[in-house]
Amino acid sequence: MSAIKIQHWQEINKKAHLLIISLMLLLLFVRPQILSITLLGLIFTNIITAFSGKSIRPILKNRFFRLSAALALIFILGMIGTKDFDRAIFDSVQKLSILLIGFLIYYPLSSDKTSLKIIKQMFVFSGVFALGLCFFIAANKHLKTGSFDPFYYTELSAFMHPGYFSMYLSFAIALIIEELVWFRTGLKKVIYSITGITFLASGIFFLASKTSYIVLFALVIIYSIREIKSISSARLKRAISLLVLSFLVGIAASLLMKSNRIKYMIDDYKNFEVTNDAELSTAGKRVLIWQSSAAVIQEHFWLGTGIGNDNSALKAEFEKRGYSYLASRNLNAHNQFIQAFIALGISGFIFMFIFMLYPLWVGYKNKDYLLIAFSTIIILNACTECILNRQAGVLFFTVWAVLLSWKYSSNQKWTNEGTKINEL
Repeated sequence: MSAIKIQHWQEINKKAHLLIISLMLLLLFVRPQILSITLLGLIFTNIITAFSGKSIRPILKNRFFRLSAALALIFILGMIGTKDFDRAIFDSVQKLSILLIGFLIYYPLSSDKTSLKIIKQMFVFSGVFALGLCFFIAANKHLKTGSFDPFYYTELSAFMHPGYFSMYLSFAIALIIEELVWFRTGLKKVIYSITGITFLASGIFFLASKTSYIVLFALVIIYSIREIKSISSARLKRAISLLVLSFLVGIAASLLMKSNRIKYMIDDYKNFEVTNDAELSTAGKRVLIWQSSAAVIQEHFWLGTGIGNDNSALKAEFEKRGYSYLASRNLNAHNQFIQAFIALGISGFIFMFIFMLYPLWVGYKNKDYLLIAFSTIIILNACTECILNRQAGVLFFTVWAVLLSWKYSSNQKWTNEGTKINEL
């Protein structure tokens, strides 16, 4: 086959790969249960890429992939001596999938602006579409029942846990802001962007995820720093986007302080005497979970309980303390770092900390504010959820950690236009 034909098929394969990733992001929002079909598509495009002769050497040199491989290996070794083999297999497969999915996404792609920009736009579109669909479903329920409950928290989030949905929407807002920061855009596009930010931020407010309110505040800080340091001519557009986001965060915070979820959380902290753990707010339950986790960690500080035994050890501690509701739900630590500490001991905690903070370090080192924003979103959510223990968290983290850091692979730095400018 001639070189021209091979190049032609490579371009077709690359476009198919981008289409599959775009479909994956859409399904991530609205139908996560059938995401496996996109993985089959990714496998096919990777096979075509392998037959085209593209080297995997850049992947082997990438530190994120090396860290992912080490994480999977640590979890597999942590299965030794487990009493709950099924649970251990599930947990280890989740961590191994970070490596495998990352490879499937990265291999057929090259470091160019166009591919990444298309995927960013598809993610924002998917977020707006999914949120609009949720509001439509809620409106239908309201018309039938007359209640406004369908517009709030779990009832509004029709497709997934509201915490994960809010996490996705927060990153979609970061993508819109980044578009205003980096690119020259007309007034019409600025208006569209501000409308998108307003719509997504309102969705986050109604989803009532407290972590995402903190995330929005963090985004304001991150891009305010970017604005202060910037001497770009696009200052007005950035200032407008930050002003709107700051305003939305302020409004959300003032309204949130009057909402029942915040009231219940404050009451739990002020009057923390547990009579019935089932009656506490989600924040109150987390306090009990973290207190119980600390006791388990103290008992298994050096080596941990082992993969698969972590939840059963935590459940035993719940029962010991009389937290019948928490024990019946067999809850995890609701903190990715604490969960790793329980399962793998101090060394597992340190490695998980390094692994989760690596994208933030890369973003800081290369002044990549979108990567910093993404990493901040991940870290803050990892403090209140075990996001790498669920498909919704694993896929989101893996897809964007790979896509946002690919331009720093093979020790090369790229501009927004995809041109290599210097060695790192």
